[in-house]
Amino acid sequence: MSTTNRLTALAAKSLGIGFHNDGAGLYLRVSDRRKSWVYVYQWKGRRREMGLGGFSDTSLAEARTKSAAARALVKSGVDPLAKFDQQSSAPSFSAMAEEFIALKGGGCRMGGVPENVFFTRAEVEAVEGR
Repeated sequence: MSTTNRLTALAAKSLGIGFHNDGAGLYLRVSDRRKSWVYVYQWKGRRREMGLGGFSDTSLAEARTKSAAARALVKSGVDPLAKFDQQSSAPSFSAMAEEFIALKGGGCRMGGVPENVFFTRAEVEAVEGR
């Protein structure tokens, strides 16, 4: 029996609340508010979940293609979530904080707070989870 392509596009529309397996790490997560495609994989002994898109925006075929690409990355020793983060165009908190500090010239005065009261790089990295 095949362990992939368990779902059909028609059946996926009518699935109730739950975590429905299509095979090979692709799941359809259905809650009371939304449906979304998720790729589930193991990375360094930990379970990771990578969102592939909402059900209304991403077809079953597209979700299968995206999960196959992510699966290939895992097989080649690359964490797909880390690769996605590198490609993201959104600036990190650290980058935004450094830009803010540069714009303020290293300090600011607010209500008697002394200048140079900012987060250290270590504190910023701790917030970001690095």
